[in-house]
Amino acid sequence: MFRHNTHNVETLLMNRFLIVAAIFILAFLGKSQDFELMKTIRILFIGFLIVYWYPETFDFNRNFANRDYLLANWDERLFGFQPALLFSHLIARAWLGEIMYLGYFFYYLLIVGSALYVYFKNRDYFEFFFVAVLLSFFIYYLIFILFPTAGPQYYYSAIGDANV
Repeated sequence: MFRHNTHNVETLLMNRFLIVAAIFILAFLGKSQDFELMKTIRILFIGFLIVYWYPETFDFNRNFANRDYLLANWDERLFGFQPALLFSHLIARAWLGEIMYLGYFFYYLLIVGSALYVYFKNRDYFEFFFVAVLLSFFIYYLIFILFPTAGPQYYYSAIGDANV
């Protein structure tokens, strides 16, 4: 079903195989050599895969139609107008966009910084903290897979302002 829309299926499957193999190897090493460093490496390996899985999720979602029209309809029913369009027209400043991008950048720094703080401050809670962060990302990915959207900045420009 997806083969004609997915790029490099063989590479995708090989990467999946290597990831699963690495998880099993790390799990085996973690059980055979019981020390804190191996446990931390196992946790961080899964954490670093978030960077890999997000583009994969996006690539997978290209096979489905976006649901932005539903969100735009809900905005219209709830507010009586399109808040994203009104916001962009009222505050059309380049500096504001840069501040928003900077917010995304600090979001990732916040996750890494929090993980480092928990790791060095109270290592007993590090695994719990990391599982909570990973579970949050997995829930987000699942929602994104089940309800794919492009976002108002792409949706409105694609359909044209006259059709909003």
